[in-house]
Amino acid sequence: MYPFSTACSVAILWRRMRRALRPRSTFFGTLLLIGASDIGAHAQTLSTVPFVGCKSDGQAFLLEAPAGQPKQVTLTAEFANQLAYYKAEHGPGILGPRGWTCFGVYGSNADTLYVTPTPLNPETVMSGSWKGVVGPGIQVSDTYTDTSGRFDAAQIAARIFPAEKAFVQRVMKEGLSSGIDFTFAPYPGDQLHYLSDHIVEYQTPRQTEGLGTSGNLRANSDPIRGVVVFDRDGQSLLELAVRLPSSWEWLAPTITEQMLREIRDKQAATRERATADLAQQQQAKTLKEARFVELCDAARRCRAYGKTMTDCAMAGNISACVRIKVGSKYPRIPCREDASGEVAYPPPDMPGRLECLGEDARTALGP
Repeated sequence: MYPFSTACSVAILWRRMRRALRPRSTFFGTLLLIGASDIGAHAQTLSTVPFVGCKSDGQAFLLEAPAGQPKQVTLTAEFANQLAYYKAEHGPGILGPRGWTCFGVYGSNADTLYVTPTPLNPETVMSGSWKGVVGPGIQVSDTYTDTSGRFDAAQIAARIFPAEKAFVQRVMKEGLSSGIDFTFAPYPGDQLHYLSDHIVEYQTPRQTEGLGTSGNLRANSDPIRGVVVFDRDGQSLLELAVRLPSSWEWLAPTITEQMLREIRDKQAATRERATADLAQQQQAKTLKEARFVELCDAARRCRAYGKTMTDCAMAGNISACVRIKVGSKYPRIPCREDASGEVAYPPPDMPGRLECLGEDARTALGP
């Protein structure tokens, strides 16, 4: 046993006590956010963190940093006071240590945001010779699976999303991915925790290649943790990689949790919109079907009315004859006052005789 001084022992004990008192947010603890209940919600409140706009560059031109309102987050004041919300014009935003800098890259294949302690040189980042982030940093990327980004997305999906094997195989069969490695197995050193078939938390060990270094964070003496989400509805692959200095490491799970919370809220909103759209479409379909039935019924009654006009042509009182023969079956839509059997003022959506044949047959057969 190593000899520790009393002061050192007290310091170590104090750090452990502080860690124990923090919300239990271990590397794999973000599962709580995806479940039906959030056990840590009792210790958290709705707080705000500063919004930090980030300049970005891409296929078109340099974009200025967007303005934004403070971001509401579900965190304790202790955590919120250490963080800010960084966002470029395009792509996802992310929590990061307050006082850091940011820069975004946008394009048809993906939108990426970097948050680092010291500013990145935009010209260097946009050059083909950039070595990546070698120190502390955060990278969040939204890669589109329906554009040229599908090749990068397929490489990651092959490693960690067996449910998307068909997507990977479709990309491979295009014959445009020559020289791209598709490995259907995880990186050997990565620790993976599946929150669902399409959401994976991970940790890439220090000095190791893995999901954490699949973007532009280079391997060094610190581990990288993060989350990857394959979003079928949004047709994108979202990747978060977080590497913080040891003094800030306790904030890493919080950053990941907030990202997962935003994903959960986005997916819930998408489901709500889909449900509302489906209900609206169903209502429109029902109204259209009812309108079709009504118009076909009117056309049928007008034909019957025209035949009655012919039958009553020789009667002494044509009006009385028609009234007696038609009775309650008089058309609700005006018919021409002759024997033609046509609707007097057909609306634009009036179906033709052939279109109404099925409805006529159904009516003839009865209920």
